[in-house]
Amino acid sequence: MVDKHRGVRLLEQDMKVYEKTLEKRHRDKIIVKIDEKQFGFHSGKSTVDAIFVLRQLQEKFRARRKSFSLSLWI
Repeated sequence: MVDKHRGVRLLEQDMKVYEKTLEKRHRDKIIVKIDEKQFGFHSGKSTVDAIFVLRQLQEKFRARRKSFSLSLWI
């Protein structure tokens, strides 16, 4: 019975703690390099906000009966 016992794996938890520590140290340096128009993947700039802005533009153009074109860089 003892031979079939597996030990507790703590390495994964250690790596998660290490990752969070590195992220906190370097987040300010990384955020500076992200364009102001970039949405998603960081706090305060969700893709839902971008969709809302686009929807508002679309509605304004429709109200004025003008065409609305959009290009996305993905």
